[in-house]
This record gives sequence, structure tokens and C-alpha cells, in this order.
Amino acid sequence: MLYLDGIGISFLIKEIKEKILRYKLTKIFQYDRVSFSLFFGKNNLIFQVKDNSTIFYLKDEKDPNTDFQSKFLLSLKKHLQNSILINIRQEGFDRIVYFDFEKLNQFGDVEKYTLIIEIMGKASNIFLTSKDKILSALYFTSIDVGNRVIMTGARYTLPFEEKKISPLYLEDENFPFKTETFMEKIEGVGRAFALECSQDYHTFKKYLSSYKPVMYEIINRGKIQKVLTYNEFSEFNQKENATLENERKYFETLNEGLNAYFKTTITSNVISEKKKNLLKYVDSQIKKFKKIEKNIKVDLKKMKTLKNIKILEIFWRQICTK
Repeated sequence: MLYLDGIGISFLIKEIKEKILRYKLTKIFQYDRVSFSLFFGKNNLIFQVKDNSTIFYLKDEKDPNTDFQSKFLLSLKKHLQNSILINIRQEGFDRIVYFDFEKLNQFGDVEKYTLIIEIMGKASNIFLTSKDKILSALYFTSIDVGNRVIMTGARYTLPFEEKKISPLYLEDENFPFKTETFMEKIEGVGRAFALECSQDYHTFKKYLSSYKPVMYEIINRGKIQKVLTYNEFSEFNQKENATLENERKYFETLNEGLNAYFKTTITSNVISEKKKNLLKYVDSQIKKFKKIEKNIKVDLKKMKTLKNIKILEIFWRQICTK
């Protein structure tokens, strides 16, 4: 599980800007329907849209190119290949991030494009736009949501209309808040942040301005689960696995933490998937052999009946010949 609210995303943006801003986009790979990479030299900026694991980060390792093809990939290559990443910005403190690109066309004119990722759980989307018009989209919500239309040529609009209060405007006299009110009114705030910071201004300022990425191992509904987040939060402290052999793990950067988290969870998921497939195979073989056993019993019963019939036939013939 990833816990990165809008405030956590703001820290990640700062890290990535330091690494690849003003770099040229040299290669674009798409691995499957939900993930693709933009390469800035050797820097692999990966995007993935997977429910609660929707995120972008600089991946340490290069994934093998799967030669996956899509209209979205063709559009990315057409418009963004060899462009320069000039800015990464956020919609206030919301989980909407804009990647701004520029390139010269064949006539020497500057063309501007923006890649937009909306990190909204199952409703996450990625758009390629120019002059606020959608050129292509990797979308997972319905085509028409309220007044919002998602299709090529449509004007890009935000997935929400109500504007919240920026956390930058809050002062000491605004505190304390009720947790639910804090989440409803303040931009970029997730539940763990609200529980930690809604009562105290000084705690709020600390969590808003500094971070220390950490990976927990918690017990959630009886299951052990990894959680990566950008600060220590009491919500996860309380659920921490008491039998954990190693203590919670801290990272220097969120990007480092994301790489470690996905290496751990992907390995775990692969093992779980192999176990699941193996159990499924064993179960199918058990059912198969039970069916064979049942058929053998039926056949034996039939053979016994036929044998008795043949004995009766022989006995009857002997009587008839006398």
C-alpha cells in the first residue's frame, strides 16, 4: 500500500525535478495497458496506473521492452519524442501533476505539450494535451462523468469543481480542526495526515515542510502488509506488526523508498501468484483423479454386471441343450 496524499506528492515532485528537469526525452516504452516509461538519457521516469499503486517515479532498473503497442504510445512518440521537459507542477496540493514539454517543429516553431497524471485510485487517468485540448488519454473512468468529457479533441477539465483551501494559508489561530472537516476543507490532505496534524498547528507545519520516507509492515484485517509513506504517522504506528524481526525502514528520498517498495511487493506478488497458480493446478489434478476414480468404479460395476449376465447366458444355454 502506498500512502502519498497531495502533500506527499509535492515532495516527490521536488526530488524528480532535481534529477531530470531540462533534460531531453530520448525514448518512450509502454509495457502494458497500465504502465509506460519516459527515458531522459539513462533516467527512467515510469508511470503506472494500478488502483492504490498509481504513481510516477524514477526507477533504478530498466524493464525489458515488451513491444506493447497502443494508440496512446504512438501519440506520445509523435508529440513528445526529443522534446525537453521544462517543468513539473502540481494542481495546488491535489494529486494532479503536470509534466510540461517543449520541442521545435520542422518550421522552427515551439510546440508545447503537457502530460497530466491524475492519481485518484481506481479513477486515475493520464492525458496528453496541447493548448488544454486532449490529444490522447490512458483513462479508466467513464467517457462522460458529470460535465466532464474524456475524448480526443475535448477540452481538458479537472475531475472536481469545488476548490479547497491551500494548506499554505493556514495559521495558528485556525487550529484545532475536526479530522473530517480538515480532510474536507484543506487541499492535498489524506486521512493519516489529518489524524496527525488537524489538532496542532506546529505538528502541521512540521509535516507540511519536511519529510522522512518510511516503510512500515502493518497488520491490516489479519494480513501482513507493507506501507510506504513520506513521514511517520500514528495511524500506521498503531497497526505496526509486533512480531516484525526488522524495524521499520527509513529512506533518504521518496524515490529511493518507491524503488524499494515495488521491488519488495512485486517479488511478494510474484511468489503469491506462483503459489496461487500451483494450488490451482493441484486442485484441478485432484478433481481430475477423483473423476477418474469415480469412472473406474462405475466401469467396474458395469463389468461385474456384464460378467453376471454372461454367466447366466451360459447357464441358460446349458439348460436349453438338455
